[in-house]
Amino acid sequence: MCNDFVKGDRIIDNPGFVSAQYYPKYNEIEIGISDLGKGIVDTMASEAEYLVLPRKDILLKAFESNATRHKKIMPTRGNGLAKLKSFVLASNGIIRCRTNEFTITFSNEYPLGIINEATPVIGTHFEIKIGCEINIDTKPIFNAEADDYEDSYDIVEDFFNWGGFYENNSNERF
Repeated sequence: MCNDFVKGDRIIDNPGFVSAQYYPKYNEIEIGISDLGKGIVDTMASEAEYLVLPRKDILLKAFESNATRHKKIMPTRGNGLAKLKSFVLASNGIIRCRTNEFTITFSNEYPLGIINEATPVIGTHFEIKIGCEINIDTKPIFNAEADDYEDSYDIVEDFFNWGGFYENNSNERF
């Protein structure tokens, strides 16, 4: 079954982006992952087992353990988003995903997720924030000192300043 999968069969037409920032003042890590593909809901909605589900339920399903995705391309069980969600919640963090016509948020306040409808976007965009219990020594990781990082959230240069996560263009943190 898995032997039929060939990495060369996956063609990536649209670019992706990754951003990471450590905020020493808040002792917090912010990670952004973004792509310009079909989006989670549109991708899963074309699979037979999801044809009967409402689009919101398809998005929730993507974050469940053993949710199958891309069976023809990659015949494995889809656990990546479920593991990411579990890790972020265990770290007292927050994960927001903007895909197709929805934004979904998971946090300790919303462990089952809360979905809001939004203006449709191309691709999928994740914002992940994780609090750190102790200051991070970034020198061996990024060859940078803590002073090299921003002390506050700068809405002008923020990776997520595309209207998805900061309502009314405020600089509000989670």
